[in-house]
Amino acid sequence: MANNLDFNKIRYIELLKKEETLKNQEISFLDENPEERRELFSYKIILENQIYYKQKAEYIFLVEEYLSENTGKDGAGLFRWEFFNILKRDNKTFDILEKEVLQEERLATFFIDPKSTEFSVLINQIVGYCEVLTFDPEYSYGINLDQFRDSIEKIFFKMQEYSDV
Repeated sequence: MANNLDFNKIRYIELLKKEETLKNQEISFLDENPEERRELFSYKIILENQIYYKQKAEYIFLVEEYLSENTGKDGAGLFRWEFFNILKRDNKTFDILEKEVLQEERLATFFIDPKSTEFSVLINQIVGYCEVLTFDPEYSYGINLDQFRDSIEKIFFKMQEYSDV
C-alpha cells in the first residue's frame, strides 16, 4: 500500500530539532514561526493517528466488549477508564517515538497508513462522548447512558471496517 499522506520525514526531523533548540533557549516556537509550528503540528497528528491505528484491534475489542456487556453506569465508567488508559499509553508511545525521531534512531522505516486518519477520527469521537457522558440526569450539558451507548454503537459499526478479522 502506498504511503499517500503528505509526510516529509526529513522535514519533520528538521522541525523537531528546531523546536528543541528554541525550547532550550526558552523561546516559544509558536511565537518564533507560527507557520512552521502548524507544519510541525500536522506531522505530529499524522504520527499520533498512526499509533492509534496500530492499536486498532485493542480499541475495537474494548468497544465490542462494552457493547456486549453494558452493565449500565458501572460498565460505562469502566469503559471510559479503560479507553483513556489505552489512549494515555498510546500518547506515551508517541512521546517515546518523537524522542527516537529526534535522535534519528527511528522513522526511516515508519510507515504511515492512510487509513490511520479516518480511524483516528473515530477515536476522537469516542473521546468526545466519554468527556460529555454524565450520570447526573439534572446536568443538561452532557449525554446520558442511553445516548452514550447509542453513540458508541454507531462508532463501533464504522470501526469494524478497520478490523483485520
